[in-house]
Amino acid sequence: MKNTIPLLLAFLFLSLVSCGPKQPTAAERRAEKHRQDSIALIEQGRSLAYYDSLYQTLLPIADSLIKEFQYEKNEKYEQTGKYTHRLLRTTQNTSRNYIQAYVKDNASTEVKFFYYGAKPADLHEAILSADSLSDTFRGSVHAFEAEGWHETLSLLQEDAIRCLHFIDVYSANRVRVSLVGFQSRAVFYISDNDKKALMSTYRLGITMRDLRDLETHIRLTSLQIEKYQKRLEKQ
Repeated sequence: MKNTIPLLLAFLFLSLVSCGPKQPTAAERRAEKHRQDSIALIEQGRSLAYYDSLYQTLLPIADSLIKEFQYEKNEKYEQTGKYTHRLLRTTQNTSRNYIQAYVKDNASTEVKFFYYGAKPADLHEAILSADSLSDTFRGSVHAFEAEGWHETLSLLQEDAIRCLHFIDVYSANRVRVSLVGFQSRAVFYISDNDKKALMSTYRLGITMRDLRDLETHIRLTSLQIEKYQKRLEKQ
C-alpha cells in the first residue's frame, strides 16, 4: 500500500499537467500574428488619412497668410531664408527701438528686439506689458557701434512664439516694450500696424510649425504602413 501512494500522486500530477492550457500550434501563432498586423495596418491607415486631412486643411491657410510676407535670403551668408511681414521690413526701422519677427523656411520662428541709443544699454531682458499684465523674455544679445549704439536681443522658437502669443492675446490693448539693460533701458509701445504684422507672423509661425509636424507624422506613418504591408505579404 505504501508503494502505491507515490505512484498515485505521480499519476495525479501528470493528469493535472495534461489538463493545463493547450499551447497554440505554429499555424495558430501565424494566424494570430497575421490578425494583429492586419489590425495595425488598418489603424495606421486611419492615422495617415487623419494627418493628411489636417495637412490639406492647413495648406491653404498658410498660402493665404504668406501673401502678406516678403521672402528674404542672403545666399552668401544664410543657409535658411525667412519670411518677414511687409510692414516689418528692416529698411523701415533705422535708428529706432523696435521689434522684429521672422518665420524661417524651416518653420522656426524668431523675434528680435532692437535697441538704438547714444550709449550702451547692455541688454539682458525684454518685458512686454499690457495693463497690469506682463511677461519677461531673455535671449542672446548682440551689440555693435555704428553712428550710435545698436543692441539686439533675440528669442528663438518657443520663447518667440510665447512673445508673439502675448501680443496676439492683448492686441486690443496698448502693448508696452521695456528693453532692460544693466547700464540703461528703453521703452516704446508697439504700433497698431506692427501689432497686426506681429499677429500675422504668430499665425504663420504656428501654421508652418503644425505643417512641419504633420509632414513628420505622415512620413513616419507611411513607413509603418509599408512595414506592415511587407510583413503581411510574407505571411
